[in-house]
Amino acid sequence: MKKRRKWATMVPWLMVMGGGFIICSAILNIIGIQKFGALTPQIILGAFGLGGVYLLGRGLLILASRAWLGRPSITLPAIPFKVGDTVPVHITHTFPHTVTTTGLTIHLILREIATYQQGEYARTVTHDELIDSYQAPSQIYQKGQTLEVHHNLKIPRHAMHSFKAHRNEIRWVCRVVIALPALVDFKEELVLAVQPALGE
Repeated sequence: MKKRRKWATMVPWLMVMGGGFIICSAILNIIGIQKFGALTPQIILGAFGLGGVYLLGRGLLILASRAWLGRPSITLPAIPFKVGDTVPVHITHTFPHTVTTTGLTIHLILREIATYQQGEYARTVTHDELIDSYQAPSQIYQKGQTLEVHHNLKIPRHAMHSFKAHRNEIRWVCRVVIALPALVDFKEELVLAVQPALGE
């Protein structure tokens, strides 16, 4: 079972790209002022500077969201599952601040990943199929209040097991989303190993 925190991998890239765009904008503006006058730097600023500000702001908003919400604990049994098994998901979290959520969802997803070779270039296509889900309503959590959710997801008995080849992969994913108004939603994915065997 592997954890994949999308926001944790997005933030460094957003910060680096945003900062890079802003620096490039400043450098190109200086060059443009010296060679082409005042109009060209303004165009360059619109193309690079605003994009950099957006990316940097997005990264800062994600960091602020995670700092305000904290880090929920999501646990699954650390065992390989079989086709037809039940997957118990347990979520616990003590809120460091008063937080309003617009919903909590748990999704069991069958993800198909295929890579196609087109000449010298490879194209990867991903398709997610929702297998099972749970949704909790919106709620206001006071500072120090504890959230605890326990739900069983079901792997169908006719489903395909986990599979990975050179250009094709079948991946089972448990995705947890806590929706936050005016902030960036918390999203975390846990990859399950499903064996080519039938459960009880």
